[in-house]
Amino acid sequence: MRKEVIITIDSGRDEGKTFHVTEMSASHMEKWAARALLVVLGGNGHVDKSQVKDLAKTSNASALVSVGLGALSSVSWDKVEPLYDELLPQVAIVPDADKPNAKVPLRPANVDNHIEDVTTLVRLRGEVLKLSLDFFGTGGGFASRLSELLAPLMDSQTT
Repeated sequence: MRKEVIITIDSGRDEGKTFHVTEMSASHMEKWAARALLVVLGGNGHVDKSQVKDLAKTSNASALVSVGLGALSSVSWDKVEPLYDELLPQVAIVPDADKPNAKVPLRPANVDNHIEDVTTLVRLRGEVLKLSLDFFGTGGGFASRLSELLAPLMDSQTT
């Protein structure tokens, strides 16, 4: 069963609005994460491989951040936007708290009809990722799990 969370916004222009956030399915999350990783690693940004190798000796997290920032600096919005928008359907607004099953799924075409504050959008997208990437929380946290997954790639690029 997918994880779900109900969020009520407590400040800003969306104060009092309630949203239902659902974890992505395993297959959807796997494909989304693979595409996101390909977008980041497929950028034409320069990564100083010797610097990454030196950083990895003291902190894998620092090395990953270095690689990530270098790659992100050249990623075009056209490639990121579909991934970003794909998080929205995992969120539904609950217009009437007395009718929690009467939800309206968010889409890029209707999101501005329901959300007025950018901080609400950021929080809701973050909640989707938090629920969907929760498997990284076991065994050492996100950075260490990501480091384990990327270790073979880092080794092949730094040798």
